[in-house]
Amino acid sequence: MLLIPSILLAALNPSHAVGANEDDASVLDPVQVRGERNLEAELAGSQALTTIGREALDDQMALGVVDWFRGQPGVFVQQTTPGQGIPIVRGLKGSEVLHLVDGFRINNALFRNAPNQYLALIDPNAIGSVDLVRGPPGTLFGSDAMGGVIQLVSLDPRQQPAFTFKGRARSNDPELMGHAAFGLQSADWAARIGLTTQQVGDRRTGSGQDLPSDYRSQAADASWQWSLSPGHSLRALVQYLNQPRTARVDRLVPGFGETEPQSAQADFAPNRRAFGLMRYDWQPVSTWVDSLTAQIGRQVVRDDRETVPFDSERLTLESNRSTLDGLRVFASTRRPGHVWHFGLDAYRDEVNSTRQRGEPGALQAIDGRFPDGSRQDNQDLFLAHRWTLAESLRLHWGARYSRSRLDLPARGDDPSLDLDNAAWSGDLGLNWRLNTSTSLLFKASRGFRAPNIFDVANLGERPGNRFSIPNPDLEPEFVESLELGLRWRQGDWSGEAFVFESDYDDRITSVLTGAVDAEGRAIVQSQNAASARFRGVESWLRWQPPSLWSVQVTGNWIRGDEELPGQDSEPADRVPPLNGQLQISWQPDLVWTLGTRLTAAAGQSRLNSRDIRDPRIDPDGTPGWTDLGLFGRWQPDLAWDVRVRLDNLLDRAYREHGSGVDRPGRSVAIEVSWTPR
Repeated sequence: MLLIPSILLAALNPSHAVGANEDDASVLDPVQVRGERNLEAELAGSQALTTIGREALDDQMALGVVDWFRGQPGVFVQQTTPGQGIPIVRGLKGSEVLHLVDGFRINNALFRNAPNQYLALIDPNAIGSVDLVRGPPGTLFGSDAMGGVIQLVSLDPRQQPAFTFKGRARSNDPELMGHAAFGLQSADWAARIGLTTQQVGDRRTGSGQDLPSDYRSQAADASWQWSLSPGHSLRALVQYLNQPRTARVDRLVPGFGETEPQSAQADFAPNRRAFGLMRYDWQPVSTWVDSLTAQIGRQVVRDDRETVPFDSERLTLESNRSTLDGLRVFASTRRPGHVWHFGLDAYRDEVNSTRQRGEPGALQAIDGRFPDGSRQDNQDLFLAHRWTLAESLRLHWGARYSRSRLDLPARGDDPSLDLDNAAWSGDLGLNWRLNTSTSLLFKASRGFRAPNIFDVANLGERPGNRFSIPNPDLEPEFVESLELGLRWRQGDWSGEAFVFESDYDDRITSVLTGAVDAEGRAIVQSQNAASARFRGVESWLRWQPPSLWSVQVTGNWIRGDEELPGQDSEPADRVPPLNGQLQISWQPDLVWTLGTRLTAAAGQSRLNSRDIRDPRIDPDGTPGWTDLGLFGRWQPDLAWDVRVRLDNLLDRAYREHGSGVDRPGRSVAIEVSWTPR
């Protein structure tokens, strides 16, 4: 069954306000305002929060979800394969950042503390907005919310027209994409169905290199909203995306320090995600509870692989599947000067993993990447409070208790394992409105990440000629973070700047054991061996006069250092360089919009020893780069919407730091949307 049968309680109803709650409307970014109040909106007064609305997402004309995050404050993008990638939030990546769809975890027990492909399994055409919480929100979310939280908010069926068609063509990462959506509505209910097909060819880089990176995907989504009676509503959502075969490009092309590729074949085949969610909203509930939301969901992810080493015929077939069931209950109580939020989360993830290896036609079963039948359980209770001390001063605080248990069956020479961890996390924040245009924000947070099945039981080949062995003694890692922010809006100008410091204890990191296997690969193991410190500044500034022009600038700087016991401090791995974006747009009338975008990054020569060994990263450091682009939009009437985008106009050859492939060379994309009225 796609939906597990019971009443599950309550998700975060996403907020369209950028770093907003209603009380801050006069000093925050005015781009989007959402009608629903929720936990993020309540605590955003002391938390760095960015929301990207559907209009801005459409402007990106993205191949995949990860492309939305380029140029955003506090975020940098890493890509190992075209069409797949991760956002690095405040220097952290993979399982150190919590990813959600409508409040349900995307992070499963297989998430790597490293680049991964799972965001590519979400159709951008099914998402209405993105909430990006920067920094650890200790109360709002549980395990993995270390660097921040990315929440993808699905489209509301009540806003779906009867029919919408979208088609796109692109010249580099040559793409053909088609999407159709249908909507039905009555006084009490609304429904939406969306279908997407995408075909992407081989990428040509700015240096003229053609990469073996073609792939295709098919996606479908359906949602239904029903107003049962005043104060009661029910929503159901289903999402599906399949990439039948996607190449791991960095293993098919020689990297730095390599004279030949690692693999003759390295495919995700297939990668697939199916997701179902059901949510019940009720308000008012009683004298003591003003609103209640209950949510249940199931996510099934297939992560299958086919690999053949270079200059060999030995084929390895892997099948890895995660089945994640989740429950959330979320309630709110409002009294003069006080707002209380409380609830619970419960998740269970079951992992199935098998592997075969040998000559084609003569494969033999060997141990899977993970113990087949492994299970991870997480339960959380949380309480959050907003206290208005004065008209200009608000206090936010909260606490969360989390428990995680891993149950791994015996495999080969490895005995069975039960790993039980518990942790407290929380936060304290202040929002001080200095005047009608400026607010000062302070936040102290403690976040954590419980080790998952990947950390404990992952076996197999890793990039850089390494082989990973399991570690049954892992414990949670913790982060303590301080941040100070300034939000400002006056007349045509608005902006935000945050400075932060995050200190990590018992950080899980891949450590060389000193051993080498029979094939000459270095044996590595995940251990609670590192402490790390990240410091940074993130900012944006917008000038948006009533006239024809709009100018926005973002800038990010971060420094990360890591230390292992008995060793000197060194730079943390894959820390983004100084980076930012300048965008200027001109709208002479309601029909036309024209603009230019310059995205840039400085060089990054502060490398971790793992970076230096990683063939994806130049051991001398990643050079700086600039990418100049143009964009335009034509809206002749309410039915038609045409967008054009030119990227890397100067055809520069460059690579985002930590990525396994160079960015595309000069390209042009055109997208046409038709919504008959």
